Amino acid sequence: MQGESLLPESAETEIGKRIINVVAGKRRLLIVNGGQSGVDRAALDSALKLMLPCRGWCPDQRWAEDGAIASHYPLTPCGSPTPAVRTELNAYDSDATLVLTRGAPTDGTNLTSDRALAHGRPVLILDLDEQPNVVQFWEWIRAHDVRILNVGGPRESFAPGVVYARSRKILDLLLDPTR
Repeated sequence: MQGESLLPESAETEIGKRIINVVAGKRRLLIVNGGQSGVDRAALDSALKLMLPCRGWCPDQRWAEDGAIASHYPLTPCGSPTPAVRTELNAYDSDATLVLTRGAPTDGTNLTSDRALAHGRPVLILDLDEQPNVVQFWEWIRAHDVRILNVGGPRESFAPGVVYARSRKILDLLLDPTR
């Protein structure tokens, strides 16, 4: 059967096209975070759209500033209502952390990068107001052999209507292994 495709008919689906068309040098990352509104939720939505695996620790009762985190996000309650606990666990359970922010990281965003560095994990900080360099991002991923990427940044209330939307655009661009 030389010359015939070994792929089943289902490979012509969107999923099949996505997996088949992974660009050389890129990989399908596993995305980790705590599901908070803003950057966290944008990362999970990008991962789900791009068919990337995702998971993470979230506070008990699936707490987020905008209410309980929807059940379609594959997150596990961390045994504590304190967001700092889930931040610590997600930093520890990843190979590296990507922080999206506007200006210098503050509050929980700063804690995210601090905890990653405390666990010896590399941190890349990108500004939401700038166009990301996709090539540099993937070079950073390769240089640190990242397979599990923690993604964090400010909550939506930091800049309502801006944080999620800009994060989602950037993450859809950065995380797509077929671009």
